[in-house]
Formats: sequence, C-alpha cells, structure tokens
Amino acid sequence: MQIDQGLLQIALIFIPGLLWASIEKKYASKGMLSITWFVMRTFLFGVLSYAILIAIFLMFGIQSDLVTSSATQSDVIPNVHLQDAILATVVSFPSSILWLYIQNYKILTKLLQAIGATKTFGEEDLWDYIFNSANKGVVEYVHVRDFDKELVYSGWVMLFSETDKLRELHLKNVEVSDFSGNTLYEMPWVYLAREPYDVTIEFPRRNG
Repeated sequence: MQIDQGLLQIALIFIPGLLWASIEKKYASKGMLSITWFVMRTFLFGVLSYAILIAIFLMFGIQSDLVTSSATQSDVIPNVHLQDAILATVVSFPSSILWLYIQNYKILTKLLQAIGATKTFGEEDLWDYIFNSANKGVVEYVHVRDFDKELVYSGWVMLFSETDKLRELHLKNVEVSDFSGNTLYEMPWVYLAREPYDVTIEFPRRNG
C-alpha cells in the first residue's frame, strides 16, 4: 500500500506539536478545550518547533534537507524526514517549558502593560494571576478570613488550585486566630477549600 506523501508530511509536522500542545493543555490551559482547538494548537506548535529547528540549523551552519527545502521550494509544506521530526520533537520539549513560563508568569501581558498597550491583566481568572505573580514575597504569605466562623488562617501558600470550581489552598506554618487577634492554635499544614464566591484573602506583607 502506497502512503500519500502529503499526508505523511502533515503527520510528521503534527508529531512535535502533539507533545507541546499536551504539555500546554495539562499545565497551562484552564477548563476544557475542544478537539478542534487542540488540533489547531498541535499543528501551530508543530510548525513552530520546525521553525525553531531550522533557526538552530542556520545558526550553527548545519546542513539539512529541511533547511534546503524550506529555502528553495515554493510548497506550503517543506520536505520533512523522520529524523527531522525526531529532532523537532526534542526541540518542542524545552520550547513548551519556555511557553509555560510565558503563560503562567504573564510575561507578554507584563510587557504590554510596561509599554502602556493595555491595563488589563489578560487572564480569565484574577486568582491565577495573583498567585502566579513573580512578586512572591508579597503573595506567598496570606491571611484567609473566615467570616462565618470568625477565624483567620495565617500562613505560607505552598499550593493553590487552578480551577474555578473550588478555591483550594495548602498553607504551611499556619497560625489560627480569632477576629480579635488572639491566637487559638498553630498547625504545620492546613488545607482550605472554599466556593469561588466565598473566599477573602489578605496579603499583609508589603512590597520591598
């Protein structure tokens, strides 16, 4: 059975993109993604992986059919070999890690804010934006105020949920006090879970 070369080339482009898109979906995406959206991201990340690979080849003067075909052919899809797909997949892994940093630490958003292009935080959920902030000295120590029980949980944020279904915090070295400031007890670890509309968090530490 003869394999269609065009379909084979497209399949080879999808291989590195699949790894990149899977990492993004697991560690950066919020909520469920449609199959169509995931396929589009897979193809886009695959193309980016090959573009980065070509740039590396050009930077170090490495001869490759991938570089030659990209520079000389007018076809939309370059001539991709299996070894190119393997190398592009290797490239896609560190690229996906860098992409996670860009997304989770809102580097693009901060750049746009710095040049005055936007004042929004560019995130679906302010909860994620705050706790992913690079200003760790301010956001890592919190007071979680429980108005129903009139308790305050003071501690260091070690883990936080990244879903809008439930606000979860894992605190370390926790001091529990009442609203008058009297310490009731201390615990090395505390897990807190609240509805999204029923959580009040204070950040007592000042910047600098």
